[in-house]
Amino acid sequence: MDYGAGLRSRRSRVQVPAGPFFKDYIFGRCFIYGMDVNIPLVREVVRREIYIIGGEEPVSRAVGAFRKLDLPLVIVMDNSREKMLGILTERIVLRSTFNIDTTKAKSVVLKSPIIRVDKPVSEAARLMLENNLKALPVEEDGKLVGTISIEDIVQALGDRFFSRFKVRDVMSRDPITITPETTIGQALVIMRENGISRLPVIQEGKLSGILTIHDIIVKVIQPRERATRGEVVGEKVRT
Repeated sequence: MDYGAGLRSRRSRVQVPAGPFFKDYIFGRCFIYGMDVNIPLVREVVRREIYIIGGEEPVSRAVGAFRKLDLPLVIVMDNSREKMLGILTERIVLRSTFNIDTTKAKSVVLKSPIIRVDKPVSEAARLMLENNLKALPVEEDGKLVGTISIEDIVQALGDRFFSRFKVRDVMSRDPITITPETTIGQALVIMRENGISRLPVIQEGKLSGILTIHDIIVKVIQPRERATRGEVVGEKVRT
């Protein structure tokens, strides 16, 4: 598959609350207020960088993309590199029900729609909500050219859209918390069972930090991979 040419610089990422209510609320308002807000097109937001692995490769091959490139997803292709089988996310990598070193990527991929660059970001938001995803692959002229994530949409909509909302309207109430003594294994079970990707850390009644899936990838999984196998690699494509 030809992925085109050209480069686009990486942008700083906007951190978005992980609560499911936040996503549903914001995406819903994106459609309700879509007529009075200048909704940008996906081509104005797309991050023109993708990371590809083959379906026969182990899931662990995706780890390097999440740690070093800060990408929201990894694209899994068939052996010909012509057909997309699906995507991998950090949550998939951290599922404790399989061994990432021996499990083939094609057996655990998430099926994902592909958004075109000429669509508004509100369409990308709708597809994410309907498919319970936080990012989508992006295509242009039939070729995969990048990704778009919840964070990208938030950044694209900007202050004009979000100034009408208060934090109390969208925050997740009574969040599930952990303590500094909670093990990473216990934290992963909590995340998996509750469908969340980050946990506030409470010490002596006060917030002392936040543990995210990305933290675990960077500080636990990746160092283990380097120590046992060397740097994991895939096929990084900038379009």
